[in-house]
Amino acid sequence: NVEVASGGSIVHSTAGTMVARNGVRLHVTGDMNVAAGGAVNVNGKGYAAKAGPGHPVVENYTARGGAHGGAAYDLAGVTTYGSVREPALWGSGGNAGAGGGEIGLTVDGTLTVNGTVSANGAGSKESGAGGSVWIVTPTLAGSGTISANGGDGEKAVFNAGGGGRIAVTLTDPEAKIADFGGAIEARGG
Repeated sequence: NVEVASGGSIVHSTAGTMVARNGVRLHVTGDMNVAAGGAVNVNGKGYAAKAGPGHPVVENYTARGGAHGGAAYDLAGVTTYGSVREPALWGSGGNAGAGGGEIGLTVDGTLTVNGTVSANGAGSKESGAGGSVWIVTPTLAGSGTISANGGDGEKAVFNAGGGGRIAVTLTDPEAKIADFGGAIEARGG
């Protein structure tokens, strides 16, 4: 069993522009509990500013956020990327903010999230895109937050990063995603 207590966190190192991908990838053979105030947090741990497949095309133009699962505001049409069913890629950096990192949780028992599991882009002047969260578990419980949101930026839409990608696979045929009382979101900033 794995317990992330209040005030505790599981993180991975900053990615920068490295080719080898860092990430939080756990296979838990029992239950996992992320308590209220606890976190699995890879916010801003994806591609650095101006890096990644969805980084801004015109670097010196203001109002450039990174893209990933969702497009950021970009006049040159940066494309989205990554798998919808098995997301495992970092979010791209905007002109000034890093993208979100990668979380992969395979839990053989119940995954309870009352805290946060987050791969959000870093919000700055020109924000990074959300990263990836991929969860495989028989049952998801709790009332916390699972997110891969783009960074908000300073000027709402124009500097916001695109949303990342989240997939939750429930392996128990009787389980329902509606049994999770929290929020699951991968929105643009």
